[in-house]
Amino acid sequence: MRKLLPFLIAGLVLAFGAQSAAAAPTTLSVSIKKSGFSPSTATLAYGAKVTWTNNDTTTHQIVANDGSFASPVLGAGKSYSFTFNRSGKFGYHDALHPSLTGQLTINGPPPSLTVALNEPIVTYGGKIMLSGKASNLAAGSNVTIYAQEWGAPSPVQLAVVQTASDGSYGYETLPHMYTTYSASVQTLTGTVKSSTVFVQVAPKVSLLNGTKKGYLHLYVSAGKSLSGRHVFLQRLSTYGQWINVKAFTLGSSSGVGFRPLKWLPGGTSQIRISLSVNQAGIGLLGAYSGTRTMHLSVR
Repeated sequence: MRKLLPFLIAGLVLAFGAQSAAAAPTTLSVSIKKSGFSPSTATLAYGAKVTWTNNDTTTHQIVANDGSFASPVLGAGKSYSFTFNRSGKFGYHDALHPSLTGQLTINGPPPSLTVALNEPIVTYGGKIMLSGKASNLAAGSNVTIYAQEWGAPSPVQLAVVQTASDGSYGYETLPHMYTTYSASVQTLTGTVKSSTVFVQVAPKVSLLNGTKKGYLHLYVSAGKSLSGRHVFLQRLSTYGQWINVKAFTLGSSSGVGFRPLKWLPGGTSQIRISLSVNQAGIGLLGAYSGTRTMHLSVR
């Protein structure tokens, strides 16, 4: 059964500051005049490109107060551009006319969302942990996780979880077959989506002692019935290869009982049960049981 981790809370509304980075412009043209820069201040988005054009008859030179950018000396009609790939406040001035100053505020980078899983392949009944991080979003943001099993027409909502103070989140789930997972978070300016990840599931093949002496019983557990499918009793040869010995048809409970010594040579044998990917069917991997040591006395 799918279970939400205790520290994850579903269904809360995303809280943000009033100002959105995505709403800020990504380009700006600044006119350099004798009286100063126009505009002299502006708020821009992360990655914005600013172009200064000298519309004066004398030369000017743009220099950041922290040295992060500087133009060549600009003659009349000449321009200089700079792209801001970090956030913060950037004061600047005219190196040739220091009384002329300006300031640009660059908002943080756009929100992003990642998703990953701790195991790409699991045996049926095994849990996986989905985790990821929401960057440049407020702590407590709501992340919606989606799952799409093989054959399903579209993803379905699996859970809504809340990010921790560092933006991380996690969710534990139990996949039944090949499943694709993704995540999204709603911001004030739209939906931010993660990439997709997928897990593959192998049926669980159990080889147990039977109710009668000398008999074994095998069961195959999966997200669907495998009744009528075929499995093989295999024996490890002296050359280290697994060879098929006998085919069995799974019954209504996806299991079957058998007496292995009937199909084994004299002496000691290592055996297992093999379920091919073709018999497992679409959405599942092939699988093997654990090995058993069997001994048939030679008369």
